[in-house]
Amino acid sequence: MAQTLCSQPIPIASTDAYHRQNNDEQPQSYLSSVKRSRNRGVVLSPQGWQKLMQAGVLYDELGCRYTYEQLSERSNLTERTVSRLLTCEVKVDKSTLKTFFRAFNLSLEASDYTLSNSHGTGAVTSKALTDAKPPTQPVDLDQLVEELSQLRQRMRKYERLFQQLKLNENSVNQQLEHRLFAETMLR
Repeated sequence: MAQTLCSQPIPIASTDAYHRQNNDEQPQSYLSSVKRSRNRGVVLSPQGWQKLMQAGVLYDELGCRYTYEQLSERSNLTERTVSRLLTCEVKVDKSTLKTFFRAFNLSLEASDYTLSNSHGTGAVTSKALTDAKPPTQPVDLDQLVEELSQLRQRMRKYERLFQQLKLNENSVNQQLEHRLFAETMLR
C-alpha cells in the first residue's frame, strides 16, 4: 500500500529567516566574485571606429588628432571616460557610448559596439588605433598652386613695405615686445 506524505505548511516568516541567515553567512569575497563575473559594458567595434573616423570626430581638418581633453569638452564626458571609450580596452556603459556619438550628431547602431573586448570578436585593438590614419581629403592641385602663388605675392608686398619703412624683422619684433610689455604693465 502506498503511503501518502502529509506536508505541513511552513510559515513564510520562518523561510525568510532561514534565507536571511544563510545569506548572512556567505563570505564577502563570495559576493564580490559573483558581482565580478557579470558581463557588463560594451567596446567600440571596428565599424563604430570607422564611423567616428569618417565623421571627422577624432582628427581635425589638418589631420591632427584631437586630445582627450578636447573630445571631453565636446562630448561632456570626462577625459578618463573618453580615454576608455577610444582605447577599446575597458568596457563602458552603452549609454556612455550613445552620449559620445550623440555629441557629434551620430546615431549609435548595434554594429558600432560589441559586448566583448576579446580580439576574436572583432573589437578594435590598440594597434589598430595607433595605425589608424585620418581620412584624406582629395587635393585640388590647381587650387593649391593658386593659393601658393597668392601667398608669394603677399610676402613680396610685405618685404617691399619693410624696405620702404627701413625696418627689418628684428626691429619689428623688438617693437612688438615693447608694446606688449607696456600693455601688460598698464593692466
